Amino acid sequence: MEGAVDVSVRSGAGGRGGWAAGGFTLVESLVAVGAVAVVAVVVARVSGVVGRTVALGRQSSDFLSASVAIERALRADVSAMTRDGFLLVRHEDQFGPRDEMVFFATGQFRSRRGAGPTGLVPEAGAARIYWGHGLRAEPLDPAGYGPLRPDQAAALRPVSDAGSVNADPSNWLLVRHVTLLAPPAEAPRLALDLSATGTEPRTVLETALPNATDRNNQIAGQVAAPDIFRDLAAAAAVQGNSTLRAEVSGAPRFESGMVDIASVSLGHVRAVLLEYAGAGPFAPRGQVRLATPGEPTDLASVNGTARRMIQALPADSDTGQRLRAEPVAPNPLGLGWGVPRTAARLTDQQMLASGVIAAGVTAFDIEWSFGEFRTPVPGSATQSPELIWYSDADGPPVPSLYDFQNAPATRFFPERRRPDGTIERDQDQAIGTPLAGVTQSAVHFQPAGAFGQGLYSCFGYVDNGYPVFAGPDPNIGTSFDEDVLIDNGASSSTGVTAGAAGVFDALRDRDVRARAPRPAAEWPRLLRVSVTVRDAVDPAVTRTFQYVIEVPGEGIPRVF
Repeated sequence: MEGAVDVSVRSGAGGRGGWAAGGFTLVESLVAVGAVAVVAVVVARVSGVVGRTVALGRQSSDFLSASVAIERALRADVSAMTRDGFLLVRHEDQFGPRDEMVFFATGQFRSRRGAGPTGLVPEAGAARIYWGHGLRAEPLDPAGYGPLRPDQAAALRPVSDAGSVNADPSNWLLVRHVTLLAPPAEAPRLALDLSATGTEPRTVLETALPNATDRNNQIAGQVAAPDIFRDLAAAAAVQGNSTLRAEVSGAPRFESGMVDIASVSLGHVRAVLLEYAGAGPFAPRGQVRLATPGEPTDLASVNGTARRMIQALPADSDTGQRLRAEPVAPNPLGLGWGVPRTAARLTDQQMLASGVIAAGVTAFDIEWSFGEFRTPVPGSATQSPELIWYSDADGPPVPSLYDFQNAPATRFFPERRRPDGTIERDQDQAIGTPLAGVTQSAVHFQPAGAFGQGLYSCFGYVDNGYPVFAGPDPNIGTSFDEDVLIDNGASSSTGVTAGAAGVFDALRDRDVRARAPRPAAEWPRLLRVSVTVRDAVDPAVTRTFQYVIEVPGEGIPRVF
């Protein structure tokens, strides 16, 4: 037919004409498969990059969140620090930098326990602030799940025990624990019920709840420790057992992790630390100086105050113990519902997690500085003054506290204020010029014979019974008359005489020492805190943050 087009195609080897479907040739198929493979590889790589980016973003977000939480809380706490208390830093490097810090702060503080049966929330204008690591109970130990007892501390396995949940740094919890200083007179009270019968008016609260009276182990209906010092709290006689927590028969203990109230005041802290050596019934005894081991006055030297400060830690860290802490409240449903005290028991469980500020903190290192600058050595590469930090690290550039030659005891140098306001001490001046009063014994203390012993840095008080004299080197002593360092214990201006080999003659010097002013231990000007956080998903990934925080108040108190 005219105009028709022959669309038949030849197909097959036989050459038979007919219709046939089109297809890819082998080359075209290979090209297509290759293209798909390339696209798949590209998509996989893009997805991998996106996944890693998201993971890194999550890591960075988690790290920064932990860092921000730690820094904000640290700065807020240190800014509220009061010189009416003291500052104690415990350096622990036996199982990694796991330092501890205790100081006192003023402000408005409320108990984390909230309102108990009384409907009142304990409040206070002063508190003890503790920073350090907590210990967890073993997951398979039924004793760690309750009902718990605030007056009984669980036997927690320290990090030195292989196989313990605390031995894995991923499980380490950084704790910020605030203990209210709330004596009964300062506890929240309700209006007086003048219609109550009895020898004296009672509050509405006491009329409704006869056992709600404040006492040394109960404040505003909540459990409280009888003292802020562990040894005094353990030795205190509990004022009756008729409390709202009848099952709590002994003195509540800070080690339990459930107690955040002490029924004492900030003035009590000062009175205990400044009592004459040996005056209190449980006053700690200082170490005997090797120079005069038989001298009675040395039995209660300045390190008696340091020993008392150590008792303000919430647990006996030198035996491997710490405050108990948990990432979440353990077993909150297994507390015996229907029991009248269920709410209080639930609060006990929640308290174990309330103070945890960050998990997976593998290092918490605290350094401090007096604001001194190291003068650069002529011809050295570094010609700018270097701020001196003290820590327990060995070797330069950080002086070691274990090395007495590098510790502040041998750094009695006169102050010199720079034009920019910073302070340096002239190391070239001869002994005998005005000095800043700080000694090895007053600032640094290392108890002997304790397992896992740490090195302590103590600031705030010295022994009121005996002025600071003599450091680790018996040939170096200090007189605080005219703030003069005395070489070999001799001085014509003060009348202090030297015994054999330059050792103080305590019998002849007693009157002079009794008249000497009682100096306060020098406070640091700066704190430098280093924190290492481990990633929750990949424990091999860590991030270290460092914060430099100014200590409020005058760096070197003058008492002369």
